[in-house]
Amino acid sequence: MLGRLTEESAQALVEVVRHPSRPLVQVRAIGGAANDIALEATAYVHRAAEVLVTVTAFPPQGSHELHAATRPLWGHAIGAYRNFESRPSAETFDRAFPGATGERVRDLAQKYDPAGILRRSQT
Repeated sequence: MLGRLTEESAQALVEVVRHPSRPLVQVRAIGGAANDIALEATAYVHRAAEVLVTVTAFPPQGSHELHAATRPLWGHAIGAYRNFESRPSAETFDRAFPGATGERVRDLAQKYDPAGILRRSQT
């Protein structure tokens, strides 16, 4: 997620598109009524973001190529949308659910999914 589409972040997007792995890049405008809800009301805390960028690689390209292709955007990102995360980890969880929100999501997962059946997408 990008706070805004600036000249610098647009240039980073061009670098992603030009990566040799030829990833599929989608740029989506976000905001609007979703930003009217209090931050603590839901797990979606990136209400300051105006742009959602999704980058997809297809076989034979692997996650390593996707990782390399997205590198130019990393310095511009202000967060992540967990449902589009292809490499769930503690680090990507924290980007999607920072601070107290992450603690709340972990607590809810422990309460409602103690066996970890749905855990792949949460931690």
